[in-house]
Amino acid sequence: MDLGAIPEFYDKPRQYAAFLDQEISFGRKVPLVVVMPDGYGSAALPPAATALIASLPKPTARTANVLTEAAIAAVRKLADAAGHPLGRTGVASSSSTSGSGSVAVQLAILVAVCAALAGGILAFRRRRAKPGMRVRR
Repeated sequence: MDLGAIPEFYDKPRQYAAFLDQEISFGRKVPLVVVMPDGYGSAALPPAATALIASLPKPTARTANVLTEAAIAAVRKLADAAGHPLGRTGVASSSSTSGSGSVAVQLAILVAVCAALAGGILAFRRRRAKPGMRVRR
């Protein structure tokens, strides 16, 4: 995924999450978390989860590894807060799973985080590769 024609969302995770939510939801709201060097954005999360995302510190660096670790930590904290702690492999542990729906939601969140993270990383690399290009605001 790439910000492509909409580079104005670079380093604006909240605005990008709102835009991406409209682009991928197809009328069905799916929890979404966006991780960028400037912080986190979210869509279709319950109010408590949205507040949790807003309280997370920004990632400590702009590297792919740090952003990925930040995304994984955010998803784990959201799952814990929802009462569905993730097991070591990233799938809900059997003792906390109330049905396949909770696993599906967790996996949807993880996929959305990874997609948004990939878009942010690609945009960062593209922008970094062309330092003379500036986005009008």
